[in-house]
Amino acid sequence: MKSTIAGFNQEFALTLKKTVEGKNGAEKTIKIDCTDLTILRWLVDFWPSMKKMNVDGKEYAWLTHKKLQEDIPLLDISKRACVERMQKLVEFKILDYKFLKQGGTFSLYAFGENYINLVRSTEYPVCSQPDTPCTFDHTPGVGSTLHPVDGQPDNKDISIKDMPFIDKVKYIVEHLNEKAGKRYKPTSKDTQTLIRARMNDGYSMEDFVAVIDKMTTKWKGDAKMDDYLRPSTLFGTKFENYLNTSAAPPQPARPAGRGGYAGQVGPNGVPIDQNSQRDLDAIF
Repeated sequence: MKSTIAGFNQEFALTLKKTVEGKNGAEKTIKIDCTDLTILRWLVDFWPSMKKMNVDGKEYAWLTHKKLQEDIPLLDISKRACVERMQKLVEFKILDYKFLKQGGTFSLYAFGENYINLVRSTEYPVCSQPDTPCTFDHTPGVGSTLHPVDGQPDNKDISIKDMPFIDKVKYIVEHLNEKAGKRYKPTSKDTQTLIRARMNDGYSMEDFVAVIDKMTTKWKGDAKMDDYLRPSTLFGTKFENYLNTSAAPPQPARPAGRGGYAGQVGPNGVPIDQNSQRDLDAIF
């Protein structure tokens, strides 16, 4: 079987099917096909030049279905069919969708949590349930030409292209903003430098997502630790420590001790209530 279709992982695409309720209550099966992947390829290729809007800390592209029809007349599908195809991609969490009415009406799309599964190497197992987000170990980023664990090029299919570095940064920073409720910018040179350094160390997109998810679970909403949910902390030299920490939420702080943190231990092995703010800034 060919590894990719339009640059997307065919093996994973084949798992994207489900039974839904259709018209008149009758059940029907929907699945991702070549036309859907062609439309997704169009979105990926033109994404850098599309008008963007920031909604809840995540970047969405504003697009018109008429433009899609004009750019790919070979599809020969109606505007309604374009809408249904885009909504199918949303249904399978390949895209996220927002409908905005603000000085006009806007159909906004962003990349969803399952998009990364379509642009990864086929050397790794795929999810059997499309509704369940997947995680993968040791995948060296998204897109290809990807390399399996032994570091040799994957020559099965060279039609996948590496996601541009800036798109990786956008994906990571938008995930941080969404999870932590922040508004960091992917255009920050300092943030780009940190992410590039960790990628040069061999860490993958999934590793960044894992660090963000684990540390927001631990620190979000904590008056003393929430401010450390920032690129300079998460993507710095302690990245490996954060990656290997447990994802368990913190225990409720006891009232004794400075700041009510008696019994909670920081990464330096010292109870948080015994660290000054200067100490904490140096630790995280």
